[in-house]
Amino acid sequence: MQLTAVQRLWDENFCAVPSVSCPRRATPHLPDCARNLKVYVYDLPSTYHANLLEKMERRRGKSSCDYERSACAEIVRSRPRADNWDYSNLRQYAAEVPILYKFMQMPQTGPEQADLFVVPWFASTELSGFEYTPWYPRNEKCVARFEALLSNLTHFAQNPSRHVFLSSRDWTFSLLRLRQLAKSSGALLFNYGPRTAPNEILIAPSSAGFGLPLPHLTYPAKFFLFAMMDISINPIRRDIDSELRRLNATHPELSILYHPIIDHRSIPLPPLRALELMSQTLLCPIIQGDLPYQHRLFDALVAGCVPLFLRYQLDDVDDQPMKQPCEAWSWDAKNRSAMKGVARATLPRTICKEQHLPYWSTVDWHALTMRIDVSALSEGRLAEAIAALEISEIVRKRRKLERMRHHFIYERDNASPDAFSAMMVEVCNALRDPCVGGVHVRGKPACKSERATKDSRGSPVTMEAHGGAMRRARAG
Repeated sequence: MQLTAVQRLWDENFCAVPSVSCPRRATPHLPDCARNLKVYVYDLPSTYHANLLEKMERRRGKSSCDYERSACAEIVRSRPRADNWDYSNLRQYAAEVPILYKFMQMPQTGPEQADLFVVPWFASTELSGFEYTPWYPRNEKCVARFEALLSNLTHFAQNPSRHVFLSSRDWTFSLLRLRQLAKSSGALLFNYGPRTAPNEILIAPSSAGFGLPLPHLTYPAKFFLFAMMDISINPIRRDIDSELRRLNATHPELSILYHPIIDHRSIPLPPLRALELMSQTLLCPIIQGDLPYQHRLFDALVAGCVPLFLRYQLDDVDDQPMKQPCEAWSWDAKNRSAMKGVARATLPRTICKEQHLPYWSTVDWHALTMRIDVSALSEGRLAEAIAALEISEIVRKRRKLERMRHHFIYERDNASPDAFSAMMVEVCNALRDPCVGGVHVRGKPACKSERATKDSRGSPVTMEAHGGAMRRARAG
């Protein structure tokens, strides 16, 4: 049988890279709304995908894993100073690799019948490959490569809002030119957030839980709280550090596990041991970092450790009342001193929880997390507030999380719903949103300000319910 262009792209350009072990081809586990979607994957030169992975892996140092091309538990991590490369840290920004693999397993078609046009360019990996400027969104060489790439997208002018671009990193550090194109054209841009427009799809990062299999959870949990964080990042973490130490001193019966990180890129526990302890713990605080996205959140979710957020009530922007007040979880957009310099200059002045947590159509974040009002920290009583949390409520949420945590990993054997499945629900919603100009509502004159993720009664559209709505829309 003659190979199609897409099969050659995968089998010859991607799988042929040295050391790759390609999993068997099997259709991804898709939600009802996406099962009839047809995908066209551009047959781009290998310089936009396979060669980028090969370049990264030449610098893997002591790491025991490839660059997310296969399921791998990174038992041994690269050493940033000794190996002169931050390979293990950069692997968390490689979700675009398994996402492309899964797109290439969906039903393929020609451009005339396509619902989605997938661009097989690893935008995050492209930037990560620049050793001294992996976090520079204006990288001139990368911009030039992107402009050259656009000349290969022969169907973009006719179908811009149905094109998919992969950039699995923080919005702030995604290529600026790519962000501008997505904003002006309505093209779907996959990234780690925060979401700034309806056509941006938030995705889970790669290597949640250090790439290890989902750990077995036992009841009752052995420990109450597990925390492992770098306290040098911002003043918020230093305040949390004091409160956690006070909690440990005043409530020894709670079994607190606290491991401060001294070096920003070095963790004090081996990955296997860290995941083991987290899986035996009820509560994992998610403390504000220098950007809204934090990999520790997804490690906690996969480990079955209930995330604990600080809750901020957002009512105004620059002293002007918000039309729709919202909550932010462990992200104070007004505290610019806690952020990286580029984040202070580029991030919105308000970032609601819906803008930096993915998969709201599939995941009930309120049912999986605990929240404490930030006033407990500012008033110096956070230790007491944590100690006062109802154990029974945390246990209920841990059991719920145990049933939902598969939505935060990328299954390589496609045997069950996973992060790709949850992501595709968000894609379905974006395609139906008139603000995006999607497949199923072409010609609709009205443009709502909110994404089409609620039914006529205002209820969230779930993975199951959304399938019927999508089928009715297609039939109409």
